[in-house]
Amino acid sequence: AINPDGTMSEPELATALVNIMDHETYHALIQLGIIKQSEHDIMFKDAKKLLPIDFQKELVKRYRGVKLDAKGKEKEISNADLKKELGPDLEEEFAAEFLRISINNPSKLISPKSKTIINKIINFLTTLGQTIYDAGFTSSRTIIRDIESGKIGARERGQIRNFQQVRKRNLKKYGIARPDAS
Repeated sequence: AINPDGTMSEPELATALVNIMDHETYHALIQLGIIKQSEHDIMFKDAKKLLPIDFQKELVKRYRGVKLDAKGKEKEISNADLKKELGPDLEEEFAAEFLRISINNPSKLISPKSKTIINKIINFLTTLGQTIYDAGFTSSRTIIRDIESGKIGARERGQIRNFQQVRKRNLKKYGIARPDAS
């Protein structure tokens, strides 16, 4: 929940919603195949390089759950754990968080390739918004109604449409995400 106790001011709530949308947009663009695997790899590489280690550990903990040692104490995530293959889902989380943080706090440390990808995402969303407006949609309700009716976005579900989905399927089916993984 974004504001379960209702204590956020309207600007704080708006900022929280925008942050969530920035993060979730990355997942949607991966699913749609708009972000190519090579672009995702660049974003993940920069995320690993630029996100603070403590934040990376918190992401792993949040995503995988807290692990307990034999004595029932919370098991710490080591720096070595972060160097192991995280798997496609967690890699996507790192890249999504990197996008969220980079949009809100642009850094001079972000690689030029990541900046280009972030600008591609921003330009795509800006163009999408203008296209929706130009198509005559005046409210989100109209769009949702047309999606529900199948007028917008009707397609076969469950189809693998991008490399991330192939990696997830391979990890689940074969225990490896990439054919070259050991």
